[in-house]
Amino acid sequence: MKVIDLLNKIANGEEVPKIIEFHEQYYTLTNKNGILDYKNNDGIDELFNGDWDMTTCLNDEIEIIEDNKKIERILSGKLTPAQSKNPKI
Repeated sequence: MKVIDLLNKIANGEEVPKIIEFHEQYYTLTNKNGILDYKNNDGIDELFNGDWDMTTCLNDEIEIIEDNKKIERILSGKLTPAQSKNPKI
């Protein structure tokens, strides 16, 4: 999905992914007073209301992170023996 597609989903009130990867950082969906945004893992950098100049990134790709095993691996930073053999799980 591209950044512009994600922005369109937000603008149209459609369901959006809870966790995404953008430029090698992971962002989690936040809702502050009805305003949706994504914060990175340290909770400081906001994707749309932060330091990113989205006008230069509209066609950049965003990866949607859905699989629970991937999320656990991202949060812990460790791979299980099975994940080491097959990083897709």
